[in-house]
Amino acid sequence: MIVVTTIQQALRPFLVMCFIVGLGFYPGKQPRIWWTAYLSILYSLTLWFTYAYLFYYIIILFKIEILFRTSVVIIVTEINIFTLVVSVIMSFYHRKRFATCLKKLAAVDDTLEELGTPKMYRKIYIWSKRVVIVWIMYSMTVNVYESLLWQNLNETVSWGLYLPYILNHSLHINTLVDLLFTFILWYIGTRFDKISEHIRYLSVREERGLKCTWKKPVVGLHRYIMCTDNHKQILWISMHLHLELCHLARELNSIFGTQITFEMASYLLYLTALCYYLCLMLIRKQSDEEIHSLTHRIARVSVIMIDTVEKALSPIFLAASFLGFGIFRYPLNQPRYRLSIFYILTVWSVYAYVLYYMMTYLFLKGVYTGLITFGMTVNLLAAITSIIITICKYEKYRQYTRKLDLVDDTLEELGIPKKYYKIRNLTRKALIMWFLMICITWTLDSLVCIGMLHDTRAIFMPFVASYSIHVNSITDITFILLLRYIGDRLDKINDHIKQLSETEDCGLRC
Repeated sequence: MIVVTTIQQALRPFLVMCFIVGLGFYPGKQPRIWWTAYLSILYSLTLWFTYAYLFYYIIILFKIEILFRTSVVIIVTEINIFTLVVSVIMSFYHRKRFATCLKKLAAVDDTLEELGTPKMYRKIYIWSKRVVIVWIMYSMTVNVYESLLWQNLNETVSWGLYLPYILNHSLHINTLVDLLFTFILWYIGTRFDKISEHIRYLSVREERGLKCTWKKPVVGLHRYIMCTDNHKQILWISMHLHLELCHLARELNSIFGTQITFEMASYLLYLTALCYYLCLMLIRKQSDEEIHSLTHRIARVSVIMIDTVEKALSPIFLAASFLGFGIFRYPLNQPRYRLSIFYILTVWSVYAYVLYYMMTYLFLKGVYTGLITFGMTVNLLAAITSIIITICKYEKYRQYTRKLDLVDDTLEELGIPKKYYKIRNLTRKALIMWFLMICITWTLDSLVCIGMLHDTRAIFMPFVASYSIHVNSITDITFILLLRYIGDRLDKINDHIKQLSETEDCGLRC
């Protein structure tokens, strides 16, 4: 268990993430050495010059009308970029003021601890980790979803995988700054509440004329006996702490106020535009015939776009790639072996570390059994074998799919239409059922693990233990879908042969 004794350690997940995205110095555990500051500045300059070059490159490469559909989007993007520049400058310019604010906040916590209010740094550290993890998941989800949308445009198909990470970068960084500011304000608010409790108890004691202890004492390291001697002293200390927290709130507002003001302007502009377009959608009612023709065109375009078996099964291949199981084929539908192998090694290395940590934890808790080890080992070996076969036999698999496409083309010439869109719909349904199965089993197993171990961390153990099973089930689903489609083609060929046989029999009889 990590020991958290200072406010800097409690906010370390936020500070480390800010350093990674180029918003400050590295929050080292040791006192800052002079060369670490220069390295942090060099890292930040390199990062932001690279981002500026990439942003400038895509602006030159594509038309403005393609990247930004409306003028409102352009204005919001400009405000976000300007806010990002201000955040970067302020993070370095106000670093000493921010460090001083944290030291003053730590002094307030020390004084409150002397008055009987314990520190909550451990809780702050846990919540800061959770907020950072949720922010990362949110950013990745938005970028992945938008990358799929950009891939469908012919103008941006070559850069569709990377455009969201460049265009949305300023928005995500500004969101991180908002979360840090909100998190610190929330913590200062909890300190205000504790001071208000102290003052309220002192007021109650003074009104009732009690000469004993607190009516509802605060549990802490020190218990004060509220006698006449130290009553006024503690009241003055509480008032000074309240005043110091007010000064800290003003200091933080002066540090983050400029960025927050510009972001509020962008949010208001975005919400105004959203309400405007919603009103237009409600006012402009389209007829049923127009809606029907539009859906017919969309269905026709989707059928035209899905012209191979590989494209029909692309959703399940994409899911397998993100799980660390398949080969990425983006952009331009070309296999990216180096990127895929690097991603697979990264995913499975992290999984191996988490699995080792979980097995060690179960062994210490006495839940470690040979049956669990055997089942996980078999599934893990099957997953590793499937990954190796997927990488080695990928070109052979593509040859099989091309041959299957040739068979479909020949059958289409004979009058049997292709039905790739049905395979696409069936693939999506299978993925949805697979995802629901994972969620249901994870929920049920998590409840069982929490009940057995009495630890909230046990909520992640079923997912870690069953990860290889979920990966293997993707392989099974892919194999079943291919066999089903081949079986359907065999049925069509048999029907065609049967019709030819009946026609030949009729001709002979005549």
